[in-house]
Amino acid sequence: MATTKDYQVYDTESKVVNNFVCGCRRGNCIVTQHPDYIVDTRHYCAAMTAAEKEFFICGLLYTQWGRGKRSMPYWVEGIQVCQKMFEFVHCVDHKTLTDIVKKFKARFVPISP
Repeated sequence: MATTKDYQVYDTESKVVNNFVCGCRRGNCIVTQHPDYIVDTRHYCAAMTAAEKEFFICGLLYTQWGRGKRSMPYWVEGIQVCQKMFEFVHCVDHKTLTDIVKKFKARFVPISP
């Protein structure tokens, strides 16, 4: 059963989500997603350990990255978003995501002959 504290945390996180602006050339990627989904995903990711989050993000990248592409596309719920939005939704800072992407590419990307 949800407590008053749970509602306060949700309310605070909803404000954070509603105030987020990615500032990318697409406009504001946040408007492409339902706020409740973002709040739930952020809550879920914030509860993960660093190793769990790395594993989770690698799984997302594996399903999203097209073979032979040089740049890494980022997707949230089937909609392409900018890197800043992806980082925000998954509660990961830029350096950590960059490190995860480097490790991912080293492990899973085939080297062309």
